[in-house]
Parts: sequence; C-alpha cells; structure tokens
Amino acid sequence: VKGCAYQNCSGKVTVFDAQDAVVPPLMKDAFFVTTRFQAQEQTRNLICSVASDNTTNSGRKCSKGCIEGDTTLYGIMTGTCGKYGYCEILTWCPLEKDPKIDYQNLLYGIRNFSVFIRTNVQFPLFDVTVTSGKSPAKAAAV
Repeated sequence: VKGCAYQNCSGKVTVFDAQDAVVPPLMKDAFFVTTRFQAQEQTRNLICSVASDNTTNSGRKCSKGCIEGDTTLYGIMTGTCGKYGYCEILTWCPLEKDPKIDYQNLLYGIRNFSVFIRTNVQFPLFDVTVTSGKSPAKAAAV
C-alpha cells in the first residue's frame, strides 16, 4: 500500500502515510486502510461516567445497577453511581466525544492510495505457474 493522506482538525494539519493508515490484519490474508482518525488527547486512566460535553457516557444507567467488576463498552464498572445517573467506570478519561457528527476526523486523500496485490497461482498438473509479480522460471506474467 502506498499513498499520502491528511487530516485538518481545527487548523492543525496532520499527514498520514501508508504506515500510519494501514492497520495490521485482524484476519488471514487481509488488510484494512483507515479512513477516519480521531485523536483523543490528554487522557488519563481514571474513574469517570460521562464525557465533559455529556455526549458519551459509560453505557450503563445507575437504575440498571452498577455492579463492581462488570464491563461496559468503555471500561470496568466501579460499583458507584456517577454524574447524570450513569455508572462510574475505570477507563481513559475524559471519555471521547461522539464522532458521528465530526467530519474533521476524515482522512482526505485516502482514496488516492495505491494497493499492490501480488498473486501466484500454480497448476502443478500442467507444470504452469501464473504470477503478477516478477516471473520465476516457467511462469507467465498476468
């Protein structure tokens, strides 16, 4: 994968190359190219229940019970009820803001990345090898 993309968040331009945008594969013979990136700066591992702008919460209302040790999407519950009726959790605080409406986290130029895929197919019964890379002896280039 080759290419260059950028993100412009509140006037701060960040450049991403293939090493920044390609995520290691989660499954065999696959890759993933990032199209959005949201940096969460100045976080600390603390106890919190809601984001500072109240858009994201711990995912568990106190009325459903704050069971110590249970997990939510964001962290581990402490067993205590926190702000705005949400359970407190041990996690990276402050909780990240909801990115659904934030178009600043798009990576522009990512569609111009080039992906090079090498194939190598062998037909041993016919003594034929077909490849899209450099051709070894007795191989036909695709």
